[in-house]
Amino acid sequence: MSCRVLGPLEKERAFGDNAFDVIRLIAAVSVMLGHIVSHLQLDVPGIYRAAHQSFPGVIVLFFLSGYLITASADREKTGDHSCKTFRYALSRFFRIYPALIVCLLVSILSVLVLYRPTAPLIEWVKWIGSQITFGQFYSPGFLEGYGVGAPNGSLWTIPIEIQWYILAWLLTPWLKKRSVAEYVLLIAGALALSCVYPFTQAVLPRSLYLLIDVTVIPYLYLFLLGSFLYFKRETIGKTVTRYWWVFLSLYLLWSVFNNQGRVFSLGTYCDILTGVLLSLSVFSCGYAVGKVRLKADFSYGIYIYHMVIVNIFVHLFGRGSFVNGLIIAVLSFLCAALSWYGVEKPCGKLKERIARRLPKRQ
Repeated sequence: MSCRVLGPLEKERAFGDNAFDVIRLIAAVSVMLGHIVSHLQLDVPGIYRAAHQSFPGVIVLFFLSGYLITASADREKTGDHSCKTFRYALSRFFRIYPALIVCLLVSILSVLVLYRPTAPLIEWVKWIGSQITFGQFYSPGFLEGYGVGAPNGSLWTIPIEIQWYILAWLLTPWLKKRSVAEYVLLIAGALALSCVYPFTQAVLPRSLYLLIDVTVIPYLYLFLLGSFLYFKRETIGKTVTRYWWVFLSLYLLWSVFNNQGRVFSLGTYCDILTGVLLSLSVFSCGYAVGKVRLKADFSYGIYIYHMVIVNIFVHLFGRGSFVNGLIIAVLSFLCAALSWYGVEKPCGKLKERIARRLPKRQ
């Protein structure tokens, strides 16, 4: 790990001079701990629950994707090479699917060994097909008796990420030209969608309501906020970073205040004030700290593997054990390490070799 602390007033700042690697890892660990506590039904102190509620890791991951995927799409669009769409799709595929497919194989093996369900072949095909395409939120009925009832419930965010990959590629040239005022209107509209969506449960068919929940729509404001800060990073972004302590203080004060009585709850997954203030805090603090790079990125592995391990332990040993919770956390890190060194890093190198062989633009 290398670290260089930047002054918040530094005039020239490289795009990668941030601590987003560490923040992304913290967010993944936060999601893992939340699932361990809830599914093992652990009796934890109230201060932990308040802290976890104030730092929803999924929100952080969505915001960072808005920023980093917009950057990736912009670099590809403005690069001096041909096959731009293919290069972008190749990069996104290798980031998501190789590790996900290996994780699915581990999940299938655990189900076959521990549960041995009897289900028609078509049900297996539907489940496996959804997991290796873009329906990772699907949980088959024949596995409701295994573990917590869903083989890997944390994967519901992956279809949303994939949707943003597509939107970022299609919209980046247009978003790049938008003024600050236009971006404010776009983000305000997306905030309104996030606030309105929970109320549609009373009027929409249940299947449609649940389907919208795994689309980018209720969380679009987070992705757009990330996109906005990427394109305005040398103007608005520098100002936000300069006053990192203001945004962090506002976020912490709001978290303490709102946790006392949930005075404001409009929004999907979390209230929109928490979503916006947390995102601005992540961005400003990430750049104020400066360049911190992790040589091994375990965040994705932790995210996709922890629920596989939770299911195994709940199925074998039941709930209520702090010791089991600790073992699950350790095994999740171990699986993440194996995934990084055995799958993700080699696939990243393979992607680079393929990309280098693509023809340059004439």
